[in-house]
Amino acid sequence: MPKTPPKWDPDPHHVKPDGGFALLHGGAICAAWDLGRTDIGHHATRLYFALVEMSTRRAGQGGELKVDEALNLMGLSRSSKNLAKIRRAYAALSDAKLIVAGDRKLSFPDVRTSPRLAKVPRGDRRVPVPRRVLRLLAKATTARTAAVLGYAFRCLHNHRKSLTRWGLVQVQWIADVFDLNRGSVDRAKQWLVGLGWIKQLPTHGWLVRRHGVRTLIDLRWGGSAARPGVDELPLARRFTKRHPLPRGSNNQQPAGRRRPGVSKPPTWRKLTDGDLRDLGRLRELFAQRDSSGAVYANPRFRDFVALAVRARDGDRPAALFRWLIDRGRRDWVTQSQEDEAIRWLKPARKQTMDPPLLGTKLPRLEIDPIDYRLFVAAVKTAGCRAFQVLRDHRGWTRERFQAVERAAG
Repeated sequence: MPKTPPKWDPDPHHVKPDGGFALLHGGAICAAWDLGRTDIGHHATRLYFALVEMSTRRAGQGGELKVDEALNLMGLSRSSKNLAKIRRAYAALSDAKLIVAGDRKLSFPDVRTSPRLAKVPRGDRRVPVPRRVLRLLAKATTARTAAVLGYAFRCLHNHRKSLTRWGLVQVQWIADVFDLNRGSVDRAKQWLVGLGWIKQLPTHGWLVRRHGVRTLIDLRWGGSAARPGVDELPLARRFTKRHPLPRGSNNQQPAGRRRPGVSKPPTWRKLTDGDLRDLGRLRELFAQRDSSGAVYANPRFRDFVALAVRARDGDRPAALFRWLIDRGRRDWVTQSQEDEAIRWLKPARKQTMDPPLLGTKLPRLEIDPIDYRLFVAAVKTAGCRAFQVLRDHRGWTRERFQAVERAAG
């Protein structure tokens, strides 16, 4: 992380966040997370951050650490079940050398035993975590804890006289580091945006795909609660009817003239993204390729489908597919995309073997060679080989097919 602040940080120089901060080693953070992923449970990770906050609150002056204070920070009631969880988590933290108990004082040594530390760039350092964020981590769920720690790793850096609060963050990177689902991390990110702790700035698409979104952390964040989302609202408020439902013909859009269930045939002039996901519409487009003005007239339907699979991975699939066809960029298709196209075509090959395709023009030994060449061309256009069509019909073997093939020249 460069020390020079970016131009998009309006207030780059910060001595310390409001409320102070605690310096935690990246390896200790990863080890506390790994401990929470065991059978002990996530409350071990929460207890670790609660103990750090309790120790920082005393500013190294010592003092008795009370269980009620830890329960209050974690948002737990004083019950026998919760007390047993706290004792078990405290013992696990001590065994992992994450906390060392002294004379009425706790210390938090640097730990570098977690293999997760290798996934974090510049993780072998001390991360400045604001105290208000520590209180937030003591109550946060698994996904929200991962989101907070991921943004702290990428954005918070401690220098000699100031802190940096900016960075480029990808949600997928956080999900990969902490072994979570991307959807849960994305919802946790939206929760942090709603809290006001992070602010995402407009970022170019190529920068988002390569490094991540420009993100600023509010070091003056006061810990205020965000407006509850849809999942946090009670059911009575979530499904409240604000407007009466339409009755009769009120607010009803008249039906179009087209018959329901009948869609327009695909055209190269009005190519849509849905055409690339329908094999039948791709066959119609393949038949129109000569009249579309495309430079790349590929006779193989399999390559045509592979280009469609490649285009579906882009931001504008229809435009990318037209460009690939016009330029003949067969080299853009990867092996995995070609395999996906072949798997997509396999269920459709039996449809090409039906009598409507073959009719009564099955090749025999006395067939005219010209008719046989036309038959092979039609089968290749359908996306499969001639013998693959004939071998499912009675009486056709490889020897008979080769004899007809030699007779056709």
